[in-house]
Amino acid sequence: MGSTGFRGHFSILRSATLAAVISLVAAINLTAAISSAAEFRAGRSAFNLGEYARAIAIWMPLARNGDPKSQASLGYIYLMGLGVNRDPAEAARWYGEAARQGQPDALYYVGILSLDGRGVARDYSWAYVACSLALQKGIARGLSCQDMAASVMTDDEIKRANRRVSEFMAREYGD
Repeated sequence: MGSTGFRGHFSILRSATLAAVISLVAAINLTAAISSAAEFRAGRSAFNLGEYARAIAIWMPLARNGDPKSQASLGYIYLMGLGVNRDPAEAARWYGEAARQGQPDALYYVGILSLDGRGVARDYSWAYVACSLALQKGIARGLSCQDMAASVMTDDEIKRANRRVSEFMAREYGD
């Protein structure tokens, strides 16, 4: 067999190995996602039963690993003081982590906290942006939050905030 033939077989073998590695990584990621979803549901069940310490124990590792639903759920727990001391700053931190990933409920609560200045500095422009994004993602109560923020903003501030919303939506959805 000539060297060209050997290189061709080696290239095919290398491509097949790469395809196998990619398939294995995809399978591992899918398994991890399924496992995370099941763990999140277990945390939600504990939460619904009023077992807040157990819900926190389940959601905390998921949240630390970047799961936005778990992050938003911890935000709610800290905001309401369920099984922990009420801590708006900690709530804002977890909601912020989830909101950066576009989690709709987290965006709404980031807006509300920014509007009220609870756990974060009062920022009407950011409240407007976050609530507008929540609204764009199907959270209807985002409209009232957006309107409350707009009621204390200038027209120029609203225009700048709308540009920020448009930029975010274009990045997220390619619009």
